[in-house]
Amino acid sequence: NVFGYYGSSTGILFADFLRESNSANALFGFSVSTAGDVNGDGYSDIIIGAPGANSNKGYAVSYLGSASGLQTTANWYKVSPAVNPGDHKFGYCVSTAGDVNGDGYSDVILGAPFAGSESGYAYVFHGSSTGLLINPNWTYSFNSPGQRFGISVATTGDVNGDGYSDIIVGSKNYFGNPAAFFLKGSPTGISGNVVQLYGIYVSTAGDVNGDGYS
Repeated sequence: NVFGYYGSSTGILFADFLRESNSANALFGFSVSTAGDVNGDGYSDIIIGAPGANSNKGYAVSYLGSASGLQTTANWYKVSPAVNPGDHKFGYCVSTAGDVNGDGYSDVILGAPFAGSESGYAYVFHGSSTGLLINPNWTYSFNSPGQRFGISVATTGDVNGDGYSDIIVGSKNYFGNPAAFFLKGSPTGISGNVVQLYGIYVSTAGDVNGDGYS
């Protein structure tokens, strides 16, 4: 189950939003995150992963915000884009990606760390005036079994101050060692070379020294 609690002047009391899967072992709600504002209407939206659904292929859904809160019907539903046999666990981790292409709509990033004999994949879906696009605008994998690339995903914010949000992706076993990988946003979305860093589980730190860079 996924519960949403709305803030108020008196704090948080009761769940205002509740959704659950209609299939056993879907692991619906295994990962949840704000999606940012994917359709540019001024309301925050959410994204939810269900990596155990469809025999561990997995899916993810997005619900849009509104003046009355989260809508009761999902605006976006996506099953694993990977075509490899076996487990994918798409939606194992989900996060806003920020606005990676600077079009004014928030984007999202999702991981499928068990796809491709656990090579792992990460996907970025762009936002639009109607919500998230159905096909990924960026897909990446090292295509090396056992790495579990995409075991964690996050926006880093805008680390180089160019006006485009950037992303970071974790890998559990990059040729024997944990690693994280940084990629930059651009007018066309995620592009450029992959920069290797340390770590498995990743997050933005914001601007910790106030220099204008995340």
